[in-house]
Amino acid sequence: MIRPAARVVAALQGNSAVRVLGLCNFSSLDLDWAPLATLLRTKGCALEQLYLSSDEAVPDASLLQLLDAIASYGDFKSLAMDLPLSARQARKLSEAVRQNTGLAKLALWNESKLPAAVTKALLAVHPALTQLQVRYAGDSYGIAVAVSQMLGSQTLLSSLELDGSELGPKSLRALAKGLRGNQTLRELNLGGAHMGDSGIRILVPALATTRVQQLSLRGNDLGDRAAKDLAKLLENNTSLRELCCMDNSIGDKGATALAAALRKNATLSTLNLRWNSIGDEGIAAFGQMLPFNRSLRVLNLIRAAVEDAGAIAVAQGLEANSTLVELSLSKGRNSIDTVLQRVLLEFPELEPMGFDCQGLKTLYNIGLPFLDTLVQRLPNSSVNSTIGPSTAQAFARMLSRNTTLAKLCLADFDIDDKFFEILVSGLKSNSTLQHLHTSSFGFCNCRMPAEKPHRKELATMLLANQVDYSTKGKKKERKKGRRKKERRKKGRRRRKESKTWETKEKLREAKNKHQDQVSFHLFLILALVSSSFFPSSSSFLYE
Repeated sequence: MIRPAARVVAALQGNSAVRVLGLCNFSSLDLDWAPLATLLRTKGCALEQLYLSSDEAVPDASLLQLLDAIASYGDFKSLAMDLPLSARQARKLSEAVRQNTGLAKLALWNESKLPAAVTKALLAVHPALTQLQVRYAGDSYGIAVAVSQMLGSQTLLSSLELDGSELGPKSLRALAKGLRGNQTLRELNLGGAHMGDSGIRILVPALATTRVQQLSLRGNDLGDRAAKDLAKLLENNTSLRELCCMDNSIGDKGATALAAALRKNATLSTLNLRWNSIGDEGIAAFGQMLPFNRSLRVLNLIRAAVEDAGAIAVAQGLEANSTLVELSLSKGRNSIDTVLQRVLLEFPELEPMGFDCQGLKTLYNIGLPFLDTLVQRLPNSSVNSTIGPSTAQAFARMLSRNTTLAKLCLADFDIDDKFFEILVSGLKSNSTLQHLHTSSFGFCNCRMPAEKPHRKELATMLLANQVDYSTKGKKKERKKGRRKKERRKKGRRRRKESKTWETKEKLREAKNKHQDQVSFHLFLILALVSSSFFPSSSSFLYE
């Protein structure tokens, strides 16, 4: 019987088109990777990316042969391994990583915690590595020391992810030592490290000396104190573009500090504060910040307990804002764990599939859209009251004046038909809003029209905006082309006119010169004629 992995390897023999190969979740009968090792050793394929995953331990002989082949296969750009590695296998992996000089991306993770021996693989990483992912590390201090040495040596490392590795104060100090002064790192993901407010205080001084553009601090038990430290970082930072602080415990004081910092910051474009403890005071602070900010494009405040006053402040701020493209607000204040528990209760069919609260949270953090759909289908028990008419009028007035907002999410608001009737009046003079997301009917566009007349009219308007928005770029390009042609024509006309003017000048000069010569010759002729007819006068003249 030919095993599935062997069939895949046989199909790859001599194939120069396949560049990515993933061998995932094979049974214990199909964990013999010797054929793949032989294929790599003989360079009988053109693979550049390899992903290996198995819930069961791989036999030593099979994996060691494969690692030997990886060490000598220089065409690899990316290697990802989701395997329960033994200490011996980890040491072999260290040698393979050290010998393969073409590797640019290395990803190691396993939910059963990676052994401490894996850190030796990081210590031996060559300077060509640009992306490194280590998830669920068992020896977080060893990982931090290894990464610190890599960052301190100014390698080409531009992306670092230590998701799920609990980093204590000792580990964070080691990591901060490597970050201090580093100029190559652009993406840093420290999600699920549970560092707390004290951990942020250790990292912020080091982050201020780097050029990190994307920073993720998801699920780190951060509070208002950590938010204030991050606000100090944002005040003078000129490199950070995206900041994710979702699934933390930031409250109104922390949100107010961040909003104050964004008045001065001119580079941050995305701020994700989903699943925090922000109330109406913090929401109002963000609304008051919007007229002064000129860089923020995406603001996510889902599961913040916004009321009418905060919503009105945000709408008024958007009237004078010219950069924000996507805004998400929510009236619920439940934690993510509470909501996911409600999902499991409302959809019991998930339990036989092996889903629990932690598993759903992992999928939610990854960003799978089906979980958002399930959350939207929950009974809306977190709603306290219907959104007021003053809030609806504020949003309608904002939409009539705002020229950049394309997506608006108002989750967990008990929105009635009166709201849509008011909103339609504002959308009549709006040409940018494409998606309106509410817990009442989901995404309102042409594909999911509602039955009520105002909702139908709203869906039609949003569809028209989508068409206008999609053709706006083409119209702009055509306009640019016309202007370019006109500039070319003007340039040709000027050059032609300048040449004509130069030709006329030359002709004028030649004509004047010719006239001078003719005048001189006439003068000589007249002089000679006069001397022949009037000799006495000529002698008199000579005398």
